[in-house]
Amino acid sequence: MKKTFIILFLSLCGFMSAQNSIGITAIEANGESIVLLPNPIFNDNEIIIPLIEGKPVVPVKGESSNIQLSNNKPDFIFRLITKQDSIESKAEAKVIKNIPFAHAKKASDFELVKLYKQEGYRGVRIDRYQAGKGIILTDEDLIPFKESAINDFTFKVTLEKPLEQGEYAFKFKGEIPKCDTYFYAFTIK
Repeated sequence: MKKTFIILFLSLCGFMSAQNSIGITAIEANGESIVLLPNPIFNDNEIIIPLIEGKPVVPVKGESSNIQLSNNKPDFIFRLITKQDSIESKAEAKVIKNIPFAHAKKASDFELVKLYKQEGYRGVRIDRYQAGKGIILTDEDLIPFKESAINDFTFKVTLEKPLEQGEYAFKFKGEIPKCDTYFYAFTIK
């Protein structure tokens, strides 16, 4: 009973702190909360697009994610920027490159996608680039999830199925003028 209470308490503490952090926070099975950091794509003007299984790939900066999750079905908390947020919160969001959270209205404004690892880089397969929407990802690489609103600006995302070992990332579906495309990547061990 005491052990169950401690685990429940730790989970609640992680969940509560995740609600206050702008961006995406992964919640591990033990209640530990881990903020996902943004990873930009390579410069659009200098991008070299290789092919994987006949689909063009947009490389994501960095050889792999520093965020390692042991739970293959973690929950995620999405905390958006609202009009009620202070100027400091908005400045913090720009500094840490979480600007998509000022444009999103809900967690489903993001999509979860599998990343492919190749020699020296990782990337996402794309179908096309569409003006006003940005990179359109390949449907078969998208991972379905369910969202539930905690309040008007905080959402809990639950995966429908456990993830296989590998690297994944959330990406804002829209395009933000004068802003790089960012992926919020993590690895399932």
